[in-house]
Amino acid sequence: MKLDRSALKARARQQLGGNIFENNWVNALLFSLFVYAIETAAGVLAFIPMCVFLLGGPMEYASAKMYTAAARGKIRRFDLKELKSGFRDDFGGNFILYFLLTIILCLWCLIPIAGPFIAIYKGLGYGMVFYIKADHPDYNWKRCFKESEAMMAGQRGSLFILNLSFIGWIILASLIPFVGIFFLLPYMNLSNAHFYAALRAQFEAAGGPRQFDAMFAPAAPQGQPPMGAPRPMNGQPPMGAPRPAYGQPPMGAPRPAYGQPPMGAPRPVNAQPPVGAPHPVNAAPTAAPVQPQAQPAAPAQPAEPEAPATENNEQ
Repeated sequence: MKLDRSALKARARQQLGGNIFENNWVNALLFSLFVYAIETAAGVLAFIPMCVFLLGGPMEYASAKMYTAAARGKIRRFDLKELKSGFRDDFGGNFILYFLLTIILCLWCLIPIAGPFIAIYKGLGYGMVFYIKADHPDYNWKRCFKESEAMMAGQRGSLFILNLSFIGWIILASLIPFVGIFFLLPYMNLSNAHFYAALRAQFEAAGGPRQFDAMFAPAAPQGQPPMGAPRPMNGQPPMGAPRPAYGQPPMGAPRPAYGQPPMGAPRPVNAQPPVGAPHPVNAAPTAAPVQPQAQPAAPAQPAEPEAPATENNEQ
């Protein structure tokens, strides 16, 4: 859905007081001047390696954070102490974000003729990265870029026309060197913050961030199932863990006693040695000798009577 840029600019003017000399407008001007001064100093000290990125990233983050909070009505005055939030809230992430954004756009500009137009198109797509980072300091640079492109799908023209609508103010402000443009900065920055706040509300209502939650979810510890996955059953190895070899007990199960077959292994056949017992060497198993059974004793025979002695026998 297209955003009404006139309504966004009207809300920005109302929050600043409706007059460039109102207290809120001057307060926002001082905040923008400090941000601009630090970024300019970083440019002057460009001979120091990475100085531009070391200061530019935190300053862009602090500016986006303050203007977004003002657009949502969370603050009424711009506190200069919040400039250090860019160094306090994920300084490394802000540095990388600013570094990559600058390098990508500069590389696109190197393409002859079409390069600057491609850089403008890409810059509009990445125009919300620091607002997203300010809303979610825990996001890494890759998610900020991805969500910015998703949010700006079909909205690049709206953002381009919103910034182009300040051309008259820019010409008028240029008549007073340096001073005029500084009074214009709070108006432009707060209008862009209102654009982000309205666009972010639409994006979240459509469930946009959920498609990136799974993509950038923190990795589960080794051996643990990913977030949302079913837990393994008792006695089963964790998801992703190597399965036990065949015949081995599952992880956490009691080990079999010595000499006993592993769980799941076939039981030994009768008269075979148990699994794990040494087999006889070069000798076939023999059957145990059969013991002969005792025979019943024969009945005793009666003794024959002796013949009586006779005389003939004596002779």
